[in-house]
Amino acid sequence: MKLKLPAMKSTIQQLKLGVSLTATLVFQSLVSQPALADSDVFLESNGLVVIEAESMPVVGQWELRSEVAGFKGTGYLHWTGPIRLAPNAAVDRDAITYHFKIENAGNYEFRFRSYIAGGDSALDSNDSWVRFPTGENIDGELELDGWTKAFQNQFGQWSWGANTEDHVNGGSSQLRQYFSAGVHYLQISGRSTDHAVDRMILFNADLQGFAASIMDNAPESDRVPSENQSENSSEEESGNNEAAESGDGETEQSGNGETEENNDSEAAANESNNNLIVDWLATEEAPEPNVCQSGVLSLALSKQAYVSGGTLSDPGELRVDGVSRTALLGFSLQDVPPTAASAHLEMTVGEDNGHGILMLGLGSHNDWQAGQSADNVPDVSALINEFAGVWESGNRHALPIDPSLLNDETVSILLSMQAGANDMSIVADYDSLAPTLVLNGDNAFCDQYNANRSAREAASESSTQTENTTTNSEATETEVGTEADTENEVGTETEAETTAETGSVEETTDASVSEASNGSGASSDNDSGSGALTLFSGVLLFLLVLLKRSNAIRENLRKPLYY
Repeated sequence: MKLKLPAMKSTIQQLKLGVSLTATLVFQSLVSQPALADSDVFLESNGLVVIEAESMPVVGQWELRSEVAGFKGTGYLHWTGPIRLAPNAAVDRDAITYHFKIENAGNYEFRFRSYIAGGDSALDSNDSWVRFPTGENIDGELELDGWTKAFQNQFGQWSWGANTEDHVNGGSSQLRQYFSAGVHYLQISGRSTDHAVDRMILFNADLQGFAASIMDNAPESDRVPSENQSENSSEEESGNNEAAESGDGETEQSGNGETEENNDSEAAANESNNNLIVDWLATEEAPEPNVCQSGVLSLALSKQAYVSGGTLSDPGELRVDGVSRTALLGFSLQDVPPTAASAHLEMTVGEDNGHGILMLGLGSHNDWQAGQSADNVPDVSALINEFAGVWESGNRHALPIDPSLLNDETVSILLSMQAGANDMSIVADYDSLAPTLVLNGDNAFCDQYNANRSAREAASESSTQTENTTTNSEATETEVGTEADTENEVGTETEAETTAETGSVEETTDASVSEASNGSGASSDNDSGSGALTLFSGVLLFLLVLLKRSNAIRENLRKPLYY
């Protein structure tokens, strides 16, 4: 069945995906940066900005807590939301913004004081997202483009670690940006559940170094109201007074405010995944599956199925809902080197539209096939990400995946929807519209992939040739043995036949002589040949008798005569 694609809405900003697409560009080029909100501005002094995390109102699933001892200020922020290993619209919605003003322009390093408040190791609950929308990258330092993870690895204590991207230039890298003189802002958002953030600092590396004891005891930076906040404060007060004068004005204002907020929230949910739309649906523009070029590798499905009525079904479209239908996508990564910089799953919505939160999970095993019982469906070993929005028929979406999760030769990605979502279908068997796993790296990434693939195919071909040679050798030995047996059989049969024939002649001759000496002269079965043979035997016998008599007479003549 071929899918008839509806026309794309002109009002939706879409992404042009070529072979140079990376998952990073998908979200950083189109996710609009938030406008400066009305808030206090922290003032840099002597190259240092100190910000208590709880100084701004919490949003989303952040919570203000004080259970872990040793925090600074009045408490700390604790992320209670899900694990979000890739930047998306949900990360944007849960971002907290902090404004600061720089007097001494220069290269600043960011660190936060955080705590691993969950799990049982230094690798659990150890990072959050950080973004510097107004900063600039520094030559020689790691480039920061949009949301960047900041992590620490000290379990059971408050730590000032804030590294990013393991093993860069031989070790973990710091988050550094250039800030010009003026007002800037930074943002944090949830990445790992139960990561706690206490305070944050920015220090000018040209003016001072870092010392944990100094940063622990440094007072929070002075702050002043933003210009927008100062200008709007009198207008807000006037508006509140006018609303209070009307008896029904307060109710009206409250009701409208809540309705407007709900509408905005619904609109955000409906449009949040528009930035994920891929606009290359023409087949000739689609990346060729399993071919790595210009740092981009698009892997085709190795198998697919979805849970339907207690079994794993494999039709033309996979069904996904929030009750019982889970789609399974299998990919083979046996040739993929572990150096991918980013990854994303591309999938096309089928004929059934949907809306709600789509969840991607990493399967606990890959030993499943279409036609098996649903009991063999793998569990979700890690939540890859979740995406909220409208899933419109014909749209193709790029859903980011943390490449560090793709470390097995085969991986299974599970797609399901949260309860209450409207189910949808996913195209599974229509050429370029089928799901693909796209990995992005550099030219060395493609060189290594191509070398791995060539080596595997050569080894496979060599193994096949060896098997064929062994099979042919066995077949030849069998054939030679068969021919030898045949020759032996033929020789035996010939010898037996010759012996039988010789015996038959001898028996016939003896019988003929016997018959002749008996004077029977009888022939068998009126055979003329047998009659002639019998006549010849009789004559021969007569001649032999005559010859014998002649010899006897001759002997008698030789004897002397005795009288």
